[in-house]
Amino acid sequence: MGIRLRRPLLRDHGVASQLLRLAIVGMVVAAEARRVGVLLDLGASLVVHFSYFTTQASVLSGVVAIWLVAQPATHRPAWFDWLRAAVTTWILLAGVTYVTVLEPGSFLNPAEPFQSLVQHQLVPLAMLVDWALTPGRTRTRRRRAWTWLIYPAAYAIVAVIVAQQIGAWLYPFLNPVAADGWLGVAVQTTGVLGILMALVVLVAILAPPGSGPARRLRTRDARPGTPPEDQVVEDRQPAESGAHAGSGSA
Repeated sequence: MGIRLRRPLLRDHGVASQLLRLAIVGMVVAAEARRVGVLLDLGASLVVHFSYFTTQASVLSGVVAIWLVAQPATHRPAWFDWLRAAVTTWILLAGVTYVTVLEPGSFLNPAEPFQSLVQHQLVPLAMLVDWALTPGRTRTRRRRAWTWLIYPAAYAIVAVIVAQQIGAWLYPFLNPVAADGWLGVAVQTTGVLGILMALVVLVAILAPPGSGPARRLRTRDARPGTPPEDQVVEDRQPAESGAHAGSGSA
């Protein structure tokens, strides 16, 4: 039986996908330029601004979007899809945590400040749509998806250690005073971890496991005259015309 791979809803380098990615870059640049400009006018340090998880994830989203625009899928390194999926997970974590834990009821609220609306809502939604409609080419190993947890977990640990040294807390759910003690910190952090794990599962599911580059798949039933252990079939990404990618036995 022929092998049919799920075809992305948008072409990776098509007009629609490229416009979406350019929009992501534009939003990130506009939000950062506006916020940095305000901070410079006030004579404030930029160190704190770039210490926020949201800021880091937003800037990384812009970098990934630029890379997607600049290079076609066939020229990107194999690890890029891992990075893209990880960054999508991280910016979604920033957005979902903001609208559910930090500022409930702020979702798509027109009264929300421009930078916050962009970084916590518009960019995360755009990254999710881009990943869902134009997923990566390389095969996503679901067990490797859990490595996306490393950066947020390390960030939380470092943020707590640094905050205890300087007395400045970036997020209230990490602050034992604002969270009613370390037990409150543990409870709220566990909730954020639950959000993160759910997002890891979501992003991993949206990555079709069969959308990778050409690879050799061993078949169970051999063609006449061909030893079963030697028969292989080429499994390739489907052409834009919608034709089948290779053929073989199920």
